[in-house]
Amino acid sequence: MRYSRIARLIMRIFLLLLASTMSLVSFLGGYSALLILGDEKNIDLNVDMTGNMLNTNDTTFELKIGFKFDNKGYFDLEDLKIELELSMVYEYFNYSGDGKNKPIGVSLYEGKKTFKTVENGEKLKGSISIERADLEITDAIASDIYNHIDPRKDIIFMGDRIAISGKYSLGLISFNVEIEDYEIESFKIS
Repeated sequence: MRYSRIARLIMRIFLLLLASTMSLVSFLGGYSALLILGDEKNIDLNVDMTGNMLNTNDTTFELKIGFKFDNKGYFDLEDLKIELELSMVYEYFNYSGDGKNKPIGVSLYEGKKTFKTVENGEKLKGSISIERADLEITDAIASDIYNHIDPRKDIIFMGDRIAISGKYSLGLISFNVEIEDYEIESFKIS
């Protein structure tokens, strides 16, 4: 056998192993995504609010968004990041014109948080706390909302954009899941 044939044979075996390995990693990555996203119990969001956001003298306001993420896949989840854009939708008394209330949306918060690597089979529990100082809403806007809101209607906290991103399958697969116009919680002014 000539050296050129041996070199080609070694190169073909190397390429076959490389292609097989990449195919296996891709398959396991896709299968892991099905395992994680296929069961809604693997990703959970809970919202807890204390204090009154619209009372300008209340310094105890806190919106805590807790979450649980269960990595049931075959690989570690790296560079996990959650980005939030929150708003509030309410009915504004329309004192002029036809007298019908008008729904108004106010941007409240925009931010992101990065988390540690979630190893395969591990659960990540965390939370994002938003205090009054973190809100984009000013005291003047809060006072205006409080004085003109229709108390018979609910105030709705909306997730205008909730984005979860990270890297998977040994960093080969990057993903970004975006949820838009998600109603987080509704409440009445008391």
